[in-house]
Amino acid sequence: MGIVSYLKKQVGPPSSEILTAEERQKAVEEADFLVVGILKSYDSEEYKTFISVASELRSDFVFKHTVDGSFLPKKD
Repeated sequence: MGIVSYLKKQVGPPSSEILTAEERQKAVEEADFLVVGILKSYDSEEYKTFISVASELRSDFVFKHTVDGSFLPKKD
């Protein structure tokens, strides 16, 4: 990974919110490895833990999160 690519990943929040099925599809298509947190609320301990982990591993993985998993794919 080049220095510019690394620095771009370090700027901004460690995880971004997925709000639509289109955003989900775009994230899946663009990331080599995607970690998605489906959370109950943004004031939960789970969210805080997820963001903490995302912050630590953001240079290795793409992190996204949502509180509405209805537009995410379902396992058959």
